[in-house]
Amino acid sequence: MGLRRWRVWVWGVLAWLAGCGGGGSSEDLASALRREPALSTFVAVVQASGLEPALAQAQGVTVFAPTDAAFEAWWTQAGTSRAELLADPARAAAFVRGHLVDRALGRAELPTGRAITTRSGVVFKVENVAPEGLVATDGQQGRARVLDGSLPVAQGFVHVVDAVLRPPKHTVLQAVQDEPTTAWLAEALVVAGLAPALEGPDRMTLFAPTQEAWQAHMASIGQTWAGLSNQPQRLRQILAYHVLQGSFLRAELPVGTPMTMLEGGQVSLDRDGVLTDECRCPARIVAADRFATNGVVHRIDRVMLRNP
Repeated sequence: MGLRRWRVWVWGVLAWLAGCGGGGSSEDLASALRREPALSTFVAVVQASGLEPALAQAQGVTVFAPTDAAFEAWWTQAGTSRAELLADPARAAAFVRGHLVDRALGRAELPTGRAITTRSGVVFKVENVAPEGLVATDGQQGRARVLDGSLPVAQGFVHVVDAVLRPPKHTVLQAVQDEPTTAWLAEALVVAGLAPALEGPDRMTLFAPTQEAWQAHMASIGQTWAGLSNQPQRLRQILAYHVLQGSFLRAELPVGTPMTMLEGGQVSLDRDGVLTDECRCPARIVAADRFATNGVVHRIDRVMLRNP
């Protein structure tokens, strides 16, 4: 029997046993993790973290447990090793907290498309992607498949994932600077004096017009980029209309309810992911949910404008 089929069979049996006998109690979280042969590295990290007693007492939690193969890929990405992680209890604890959610979420309860926040503050989302099934996207846009089967335990649930969930590395401003299709926008945000708001502690959602959107806008007003970038006040009026206070993934944005932007003005979103500005012109979200340390970025295909 292959490992994946074996896991589904064993976890199915455990889930059935959890509801039978023993007063309806289910298996302890630590015991369930140790039972799974593909999770030996994660078990070692939990033990090194010193969190095992606390996890034994926890209630209403969900663990996203990376496989041993996921760790092998992550050692290279993170520039570290198993020995280094296990020798550092504080780092091991941070790793475990980055895969621990303080809600009991079975497979059917995972909020698809919406932010899931771990105990350490790492934010990720889970979506149903054909033909892979449930896929988690982490803070660095990495993908982790949620493997078949979820194990109900006394404390909540365990989901096995095939990649480590990583936190975002960039602020909202840095995320724009890191993306080639929004290079002009990054420069314009600095010129407009909005950089502090997009690098600070307050969480923000940025609707980021692409390079092509800026080119179309400048052509419509008979302006060059050099000319527009020398008008900081005008740029601020335009760009503040693209910033929404708070962090909202695409699935969390209100549909049909006007959103009030950072310095006034409203924008509405329809069910197809099309924004309508005060000039009643459409702007489509072409790339959603770029995670940042202080918010999220959605790329759009048009510069939005307020009423004159």
